Amino acid sequence: MGERYAALATPLVEGFDNMVGSVAAEGTTDPVSVTAPSGIISYKLPEAVKFFQDTFPHNQVRIYSRTKSEGIRMLSDGDVDMALVDPQVPPHIDFQPLITFERVLIAARNHPLAQQYEATIDEIARYPLTFLRASTTTRTMLEAEMKRQEIPYEVGIVLDHIEAVKRYVSLGLGISVVPEFIVEPRDRESLAIIRVQGSYATEKIGVATLREKPLTTSASNFLVVLRQTLGQ
Repeated sequence: MGERYAALATPLVEGFDNMVGSVAAEGTTDPVSVTAPSGIISYKLPEAVKFFQDTFPHNQVRIYSRTKSEGIRMLSDGDVDMALVDPQVPPHIDFQPLITFERVLIAARNHPLAQQYEATIDEIARYPLTFLRASTTTRTMLEAEMKRQEIPYEVGIVLDHIEAVKRYVSLGLGISVVPEFIVEPRDRESLAIIRVQGSYATEKIGVATLREKPLTTSASNFLVVLRQTLGQ
């Protein structure tokens, strides 16, 4: 079993030679718990989770769809091992960056903005917005910027899942700003994808962990996998 494990683990631990020790080699069963936004869970985490479970088949992974504030609260309370969030975290939490991505505007293909290459925040605010629930990072960022610039706007529809946002927008029910990585090739048949102008169009996501709480072996191994599969 040791030789089989070593063959599986080698691609993961390159550059992290001491990360996966003899305890992991024998197989640990501690569950790994993580919170993340729904888009990250659906579009970024599957590859990492598959890699992890292929390599550590006896480890359970518990994934919770939470906003940043909810994830930080769960992490602070010791309810999860890590949270995938943006870099602005409280002092008692460590942050390790993983990915940088662009936000884009999505609209129905017959929408007035559909033919534009890029849209300003003023142009976006002219139309009803379809968003995920309050406290999601993208919505919080966009609303804060509109308020800062004193731009009036209207949120017409609020949904619980990013796939629902894409579906509603494709039917002409509002427009939305979303992470670019959630846009799949098939979505371009029903959605126009428009760049968003401004510094707020770029976002970073990384791993937040409690500074004073060491990770379990299972959680440490999962962090290695995240770096290997998502890290830039």
